[in-house]
Amino acid sequence: MPLPSKKCTTNKFFSTKLSKPPSFSLTLFPCSQGRDLRVTMAEKVYIVTGASAGIGVGIAEALTAAGARKLVLVARRKEKMEKVAADCRAKGADEVLVIQADLSDFDSCPRVVKETMDKFGRE
Repeated sequence: MPLPSKKCTTNKFFSTKLSKPPSFSLTLFPCSQGRDLRVTMAEKVYIVTGASAGIGVGIAEALTAAGARKLVLVARRKEKMEKVAADCRAKGADEVLVIQADLSDFDSCPRVVKETMDKFGRE
């Protein structure tokens, strides 16, 4: 069986190019409704899990660079997430909510959703 190529994999919403972890690139494509992607991204709330290290940090940074303005960072290490949140704010994220939670504990998941909805008022 041949090894997978190092080319980007593409689907309808985004493509990713993974290299040596944790460095990667995230390329977002315009949405199909003809709206500017940065406007669309600015309207949405993104929950990033594992946001204190590794790929979670990279995803938070990539979302911010792509125009996301409302982020929820979730991980067990709050101090490290606060640094990531400060970086995202400095790069243009207007509202960053930091939630300390261990998502391997099933009861944490509803709490993350509730705190997110309380902050951003989404249904």
